[in-house]
Amino acid sequence: MEFSLIQLPDVPKIQIIQLMTIGERIKLALSSRKMENYLSWVFKNHVFDVDCTVKLQGYQSIINIDNNEWKLCLNRLKKGCENPGYIKVEELEPWINDEWTMVEKTFNVFIRLQKVLPCKITQLTVILNLEPTPILKILSHPCVANLTGVHFYGGTVKRNELDAIMEWRKENTIQYISVTDNEIPLDYRHPNAFRFTGVVYGDARWISLEDLLSMRNFYRPIFSVNNFSMKDLNTFIKYWINCEENMFKYLLIDYKNINLSELMKDITVLKGFRSEKPFYLMRGGTLPAWTREYRILGRLARKRWLEEEMITVGISIEEIKELDDLEEELTVEEVRMIDGIMTVQEKL
Repeated sequence: MEFSLIQLPDVPKIQIIQLMTIGERIKLALSSRKMENYLSWVFKNHVFDVDCTVKLQGYQSIINIDNNEWKLCLNRLKKGCENPGYIKVEELEPWINDEWTMVEKTFNVFIRLQKVLPCKITQLTVILNLEPTPILKILSHPCVANLTGVHFYGGTVKRNELDAIMEWRKENTIQYISVTDNEIPLDYRHPNAFRFTGVVYGDARWISLEDLLSMRNFYRPIFSVNNFSMKDLNTFIKYWINCEENMFKYLLIDYKNINLSELMKDITVLKGFRSEKPFYLMRGGTLPAWTREYRILGRLARKRWLEEEMITVGISIEEIKELDDLEEELTVEEVRMIDGIMTVQEKL
């Protein structure tokens, strides 16, 4: 016996909806305006721990949900390309006006989607070299203001468009930006360039050593093509080691032909291993899994300081004994110099 879900009392109706997959909920919202409004009411104060990425890529624009588990396709699929996780443009017709541009269609679907499935992480990626893309118009759209990230790939980004990307930033908000596969003017500057949660700059030649030293509270900065010298990076690492403020959680700087001895000049480094994979420690920390390595790094730093003091100003008998004890402890831990780096194997 068939029945209309909308006619059920609220409690069983909500229980049924909660058992549905994301795709089933979306299709339910598309089934009628009344059901869409009901879902919006049910989830008005709820945020789902899933990601949603709006991809503006010309006529192939899509919206990905839950790590690509579900795709809302804004154009007709080629024969044979159907997938159980795809919601076809024909199904999205209640949320689309054929007279709109692809950008307008995609944003309207996203707005309607967010009302019935409020996602915790919402990002926008724009492929610029597929068709003329109005960056300023995109960034000024109301639904873009509260996104978690905006990412622009390829094409040409003008200076005023870069400024608009930087000015998208809001205080006390998690925000990521990417500008890659294009060029940024070498003299470009903006006060917000290093104030996001994370950035990806494919062309980082405009970034100076002073910019690196100014970074604070970054989660994940990524700099690809750059003009940093080994001396610059050595200076930066020394500054980071001694900086008492939080500069970043993760940092990636692309570099070819690294001179390790120049990069690590006058820096105490310990190379360790986890599951046969190497890692390098240059400063202390509190991760329980690395307690042994942090302790060894501290011993190496103290040993280095005593040896330098012994050469320059001399050290006391007590300090000579301390130096001997440190060398003995490091020997017991089997710390060895390998390829110019103090190395310790994983303790099984």
